[in-house]
Amino acid sequence: MAGILLIGTAHHDPNTYGRLEKELAEFNPDFVILEGPREKYETDLFAFHLVQKMMQKRRFPLDIIAAAKTHFKLEYAISLASTEHCNETGAKLQHFSDRYPIDTKTDVMKSVQILVDVFAADFEVARSYFAEEPGRKIASLKNLWDRVKYLVENDMEEQHSLETSSYYDLHNIGERDAQMERVLRREIKKHPTAKIAGINGLSHLMRDERRMSLYSRVIDLNPKRVFLYQ
Repeated sequence: MAGILLIGTAHHDPNTYGRLEKELAEFNPDFVILEGPREKYETDLFAFHLVQKMMQKRRFPLDIIAAAKTHFKLEYAISLASTEHCNETGAKLQHFSDRYPIDTKTDVMKSVQILVDVFAADFEVARSYFAEEPGRKIASLKNLWDRVKYLVENDMEEQHSLETSSYYDLHNIGERDAQMERVLRREIKKHPTAKIAGINGLSHLMRDERRMSLYSRVIDLNPKRVFLYQ
Protein backbone atom coordinates (compact mmCIF):
# COMPACT_ATOMS: atom_id res chain seq x y z
CA MET A 1 0.00 0.00 0.00
CA ALA A 2 1.35 3.43 -0.96
CA GLY A 3 2.21 5.93 1.72
CA ILE A 4 4.65 8.54 3.00
CA LEU A 5 6.50 8.33 6.29
CA LEU A 6 8.45 11.39 7.45
CA ILE A 7 10.95 10.61 10.20
CA GLY A 8 12.25 13.45 12.37
CA THR A 9 15.71 13.04 13.85
CA ALA A 10 18.02 15.05 16.06
CA HIS A 11 21.53 15.07 14.64
CA HIS A 12 24.07 13.18 16.76
CA ASP A 13 21.42 11.61 19.02
CA PRO A 14 23.13 8.40 20.21
CA ASN A 15 19.80 6.56 20.20
CA THR A 16 19.03 7.30 16.56
CA TYR A 17 20.44 4.11 15.05
CA GLY A 18 18.16 1.67 16.88
CA ARG A 19 15.08 3.86 16.60
CA LEU A 20 15.57 4.55 12.91
CA GLU A 21 16.28 0.89 12.19
CA LYS A 22 13.00 -0.04 13.90
CA GLU A 23 10.91 2.55 12.03
CA LEU A 24 12.30 1.55 8.63
CA ALA A 25 11.78 -2.15 9.33
CA GLU A 26 8.16 -1.61 10.34
CA PHE A 27 7.31 0.70 7.43
CA ASN A 28 9.34 -1.29 4.89
CA PRO A 29 9.60 1.51 2.28
CA ASP A 30 10.34 1.13 -1.41
CA PHE A 31 12.33 4.37 -1.34
CA VAL A 32 14.33 6.04 1.42
CA ILE A 33 15.14 9.71 0.86
CA LEU A 34 17.73 11.32 3.13
CA GLU A 35 18.12 14.99 3.90
CA GLY A 36 21.42 16.23 2.56
CA PRO A 37 23.55 15.37 -0.45
CA ARG A 38 24.87 11.91 -1.27
CA GLU A 39 28.47 13.08 -0.74
CA LYS A 40 27.85 13.82 2.94
CA TYR A 41 26.68 10.31 3.67
CA GLU A 42 29.54 8.85 1.66
CA THR A 43 32.07 10.72 3.82
CA ASP A 44 30.23 9.59 6.98
CA LEU A 45 30.59 5.95 5.96
CA PHE A 46 34.20 6.52 4.92
CA ALA A 47 35.03 8.01 8.34
CA PHE A 48 33.26 5.15 10.14
CA HIS A 49 35.42 2.51 8.48
CA LEU A 50 38.62 4.59 8.46
CA VAL A 51 38.69 5.06 12.25
CA GLN A 52 38.56 1.31 12.80
CA LYS A 53 41.17 0.61 10.13
CA MET A 54 43.63 3.14 11.55
CA MET A 55 43.17 1.85 15.09
CA GLN A 56 43.77 -1.74 13.98
CA LYS A 57 46.91 -0.68 12.09
CA ARG A 58 48.21 1.10 15.20
CA ARG A 59 47.43 -2.01 17.28
CA PHE A 60 44.94 -0.36 19.63
CA PRO A 61 43.55 -2.59 22.39
CA LEU A 62 40.50 -4.53 21.20
CA ASP A 63 38.21 -2.95 23.80
CA ILE A 64 38.99 0.54 22.47
CA ILE A 65 38.43 -0.52 18.86
CA ALA A 66 35.08 -2.02 19.86
CA ALA A 67 34.13 1.12 21.80
CA ALA A 68 35.11 3.31 18.83
CA LYS A 69 32.99 1.21 16.48
CA THR A 70 29.99 1.55 18.79
CA HIS A 71 30.54 5.28 19.21
CA PHE A 72 30.86 6.10 15.52
CA LYS A 73 28.01 3.78 14.65
CA LEU A 74 25.88 6.11 16.75
CA GLU A 75 27.57 9.24 15.40
CA TYR A 76 26.76 8.28 11.81
CA ALA A 77 23.51 6.52 12.67
CA ILE A 78 21.38 7.98 9.89
CA SER A 79 23.86 7.06 7.18
CA LEU A 80 24.47 3.56 8.50
CA ALA A 81 20.91 2.57 9.37
CA SER A 82 19.52 3.84 6.07
CA THR A 83 22.23 2.23 3.95
CA GLU A 84 22.01 -1.09 5.76
CA HIS A 85 18.22 -1.17 5.46
CA CYS A 86 18.34 -0.53 1.73
CA ASN A 87 21.09 -3.11 1.20
CA GLU A 88 19.10 -5.73 3.09
CA THR A 89 15.67 -5.05 1.59
CA GLY A 90 16.43 -3.77 -1.90
CA ALA A 91 14.81 -0.41 -1.22
CA LYS A 92 16.23 2.44 -3.28
CA LEU A 93 18.29 5.01 -1.40
CA GLN A 94 18.01 8.58 -2.62
CA HIS A 95 18.98 12.03 -1.38
CA PHE A 96 17.27 15.36 -1.19
CA SER A 97 19.65 17.53 -3.19
CA ASP A 98 21.22 20.01 -0.84
CA ARG A 99 23.83 22.72 -0.77
CA TYR A 100 26.14 23.00 2.19
CA PRO A 101 29.89 22.47 2.63
CA ILE A 102 30.96 18.83 2.58
CA ASP A 103 34.27 17.58 3.97
CA THR A 104 36.36 15.90 1.33
CA LYS A 105 37.88 12.47 1.98
CA THR A 106 41.22 14.23 2.43
CA ASP A 107 39.68 16.41 5.16
CA VAL A 108 38.20 13.34 6.83
CA MET A 109 41.52 11.51 6.73
CA LYS A 110 43.27 14.44 8.41
CA SER A 111 40.62 14.70 11.15
CA VAL A 112 40.63 10.97 11.83
CA GLN A 113 44.45 10.91 11.90
CA ILE A 114 44.49 13.65 14.56
CA LEU A 115 41.91 11.81 16.65
CA VAL A 116 43.76 8.50 16.42
CA ASP A 117 47.07 10.19 17.30
CA VAL A 118 45.54 11.71 20.43
CA PHE A 119 44.10 8.39 21.56
CA ALA A 120 47.29 6.49 20.72
CA ALA A 121 49.24 8.76 23.07
CA ASP A 122 47.08 7.69 26.02
CA PHE A 123 44.66 4.78 25.77
CA GLU A 124 42.97 5.82 29.01
CA VAL A 125 41.95 9.10 27.36
CA ALA A 126 40.29 7.07 24.62
CA ARG A 127 38.51 4.81 27.12
CA SER A 128 37.27 7.83 29.08
CA TYR A 129 36.05 9.59 25.93
CA PHE A 130 34.06 6.64 24.62
CA ALA A 131 32.60 5.97 28.07
CA GLU A 132 31.46 9.54 28.77
CA GLU A 133 30.59 11.11 25.41
CA PRO A 134 27.30 9.19 24.80
CA GLY A 135 26.01 10.25 28.22
CA ARG A 136 26.78 13.91 27.54
CA LYS A 137 24.91 13.78 24.24
CA ILE A 138 21.88 12.08 25.75
CA ALA A 139 21.72 14.75 28.47
CA SER A 140 22.03 17.62 25.97
CA LEU A 141 19.24 16.23 23.80
CA LYS A 142 16.77 15.34 26.53
CA ASN A 143 15.36 18.86 26.93
CA LEU A 144 15.00 19.23 23.17
CA TRP A 145 13.09 15.97 22.78
CA ASP A 146 10.91 16.73 25.81
CA ARG A 147 9.92 20.03 24.19
CA VAL A 148 9.16 18.44 20.82
CA LYS A 149 7.10 15.69 22.47
CA TYR A 150 5.07 18.26 24.41
CA LEU A 151 4.34 20.32 21.28
CA VAL A 152 3.35 17.30 19.21
CA GLU A 153 1.19 15.60 21.81
CA ASN A 154 -0.65 18.84 22.59
CA ASP A 155 -1.14 19.72 18.92
CA MET A 156 1.00 22.83 19.36
CA GLU A 157 3.82 21.98 17.01
CA GLU A 158 4.92 25.29 15.58
CA GLN A 159 8.47 25.92 14.47
CA HIS A 160 8.88 29.24 16.24
CA SER A 161 8.54 27.32 19.51
CA LEU A 162 11.97 25.83 18.81
CA GLU A 163 13.69 28.94 17.51
CA THR A 164 15.65 29.36 20.73
CA SER A 165 17.05 25.85 20.38
CA SER A 166 20.56 25.36 19.02
CA TYR A 167 19.04 22.70 16.78
CA TYR A 168 16.79 25.22 15.05
CA ASP A 169 18.35 27.33 12.34
CA LEU A 170 15.99 29.66 10.50
CA HIS A 171 18.44 29.93 7.61
CA ASN A 172 18.07 26.20 7.01
CA ILE A 173 14.28 26.31 6.96
CA GLY A 174 12.42 27.50 3.89
CA GLU A 175 14.60 27.28 0.80
CA ARG A 176 15.90 23.83 1.63
CA ASP A 177 12.40 22.64 2.50
CA ALA A 178 11.03 23.90 -0.80
CA GLN A 179 13.73 21.91 -2.53
CA MET A 180 12.89 18.79 -0.52
CA GLU A 181 9.20 19.25 -1.29
CA ARG A 182 9.94 19.27 -5.02
CA VAL A 183 11.92 16.04 -4.74
CA LEU A 184 9.21 14.33 -2.69
CA ARG A 185 6.36 15.36 -5.00
CA ARG A 186 8.42 14.33 -8.02
CA GLU A 187 9.02 10.85 -6.63
CA ILE A 188 5.37 10.42 -5.69
CA LYS A 189 4.33 11.37 -9.19
CA LYS A 190 6.82 8.92 -10.71
CA HIS A 191 5.94 6.12 -8.26
CA PRO A 192 2.31 6.63 -7.16
CA THR A 193 2.00 3.18 -5.56
CA ALA A 194 5.32 3.27 -3.70
CA LYS A 195 5.99 3.59 0.01
CA ILE A 196 8.41 6.46 0.60
CA ALA A 197 10.29 7.27 3.80
CA GLY A 198 11.84 10.71 4.16
CA ILE A 199 14.44 11.21 6.90
CA ASN A 200 15.00 14.78 8.06
CA GLY A 201 16.18 16.86 10.97
CA LEU A 202 13.29 17.50 13.35
CA SER A 203 12.96 21.22 12.52
CA HIS A 204 11.92 20.37 8.97
CA LEU A 205 9.00 18.30 10.26
CA MET A 206 7.49 20.71 12.75
CA ARG A 207 4.16 22.14 11.65
CA ASP A 208 4.65 25.78 10.72
CA GLU A 209 1.85 28.27 10.14
CA ARG A 210 4.15 30.09 7.74
CA ARG A 211 4.32 26.92 5.60
CA MET A 212 8.10 27.04 5.50
CA SER A 213 8.81 23.54 6.80
CA LEU A 214 8.74 20.42 4.66
CA TYR A 215 5.91 18.91 6.70
CA SER A 216 3.75 22.02 6.32
CA ARG A 217 4.40 22.09 2.59
CA VAL A 218 3.31 18.49 1.98
CA ILE A 219 0.59 18.10 4.59
CA ASP A 220 -1.94 17.75 1.73
CA LEU A 221 -0.28 14.41 0.91
CA ASN A 222 -1.32 13.07 4.32
CA PRO A 223 2.14 11.87 5.40
CA LYS A 224 2.58 9.90 8.57
CA ARG A 225 5.07 11.66 10.81
CA VAL A 226 7.18 10.22 13.60
CA PHE A 227 9.89 11.73 15.78
CA LEU A 228 12.65 9.51 17.09
CA TYR A 229 12.31 10.56 20.72
CA GLN A 230 10.73 7.33 21.93
